[in-house]
Amino acid sequence: TGRDLRGDFLPFYPVVFGSMKNVSVSVYDRIPAVLLFGRTNFSARVTAAFIGTLSLIVIFLLVKEITNRTDIALFSSFLTAISPWHLQFSRFGTENIHITLYIPLSLLLFIVGIRKEKFFLLLLSLLSMFFAFYSYAAADVFILPFICGLGVIYRDYFLTHRKQFFTLALLTVVFLIPFMLLMIHNPHVSENRLADVSVFRN
Repeated sequence: TGRDLRGDFLPFYPVVFGSMKNVSVSVYDRIPAVLLFGRTNFSARVTAAFIGTLSLIVIFLLVKEITNRTDIALFSSFLTAISPWHLQFSRFGTENIHITLYIPLSLLLFIVGIRKEKFFLLLLSLLSMFFAFYSYAAADVFILPFICGLGVIYRDYFLTHRKQFFTLALLTVVFLIPFMLLMIHNPHVSENRLADVSVFRN
């Protein structure tokens, strides 16, 4: 029907488990499987399995880019493939598995973009990072500090490519607008998020 549990049509923030969460990517990317296979257990899980498989390829490419060694890249993908966490969530069909694809993909595009000085790869990297941001509710805790950390680590590059830096910074703010509007107009959601991620919660 294109409606969430509250009856809203194609919402940016669908209601999941009784509350609005920033998991729109992991909700809408299941639509092709549902259209192909119907509303079955298989269609609910096949997208996560596909994403989990793609993440192994991306992790291989990322590690090979960093180390320039095929054996280490293969071993890294193998360890990921047999990881109990990865096995569980890539078959269970939850949104957690998305970050194992989008964050390594973002890093791969970022590193290659810096090395080859290809700005469009940096744009794709930022897009992939925000795919992760809007696919897993807990990602909002660490993705922004992660982006800032990359900026600090590669500050020498951005000091000589200031236009690229300010463009990426502006796009980051733009990508964050839906999240900020959600927090502003729905204070109970922000309170629940703080409670969910607090280290002081029992």
